[in-house]
Amino acid sequence: MPMLPKRGCCEPMCGAVAAPDSSRCPAHARAEQRALEAGRPSTTERGYGGPWQRVRPLVFARDGWRCCRCGWQPPYADECRRFGLPVDVDRQLELLAAAHQAGERHLVADHVVPVRRFDPNTHYAMENLQTLCSTCHNRKSQGE
Repeated sequence: MPMLPKRGCCEPMCGAVAAPDSSRCPAHARAEQRALEAGRPSTTERGYGGPWQRVRPLVFARDGWRCCRCGWQPPYADECRRFGLPVDVDRQLELLAAAHQAGERHLVADHVVPVRRFDPNTHYAMENLQTLCSTCHNRKSQGE
């Protein structure tokens, strides 16, 4: 499959290369995300506090630490699978958090049917959760 030419960041006076699937370089994409999140309620207020942090790894483990749409999996989980080793959950979560902070591809626990308002009966329901990579999650979220 031919590769698309690299594009420049759309921010004025930025000469950096845009990240794949983005019109901005990683630094400007993170800055835009921070600006969007500045006006939002906290993660705990939106229902992503302690209970959510306990459910996320269960969803990832159930789905084999792999995106349910495209099959992508983080390098550490891939190495563990190739060598027949169990995934160290704490280590994998640390690596996913670092990838998220760096604006890199990572795994997301996603609601299959969107939850508009916090309701513990649907928010934490395992049958309504799936593992997606950040690329697939962003595509899905833009369509909702």
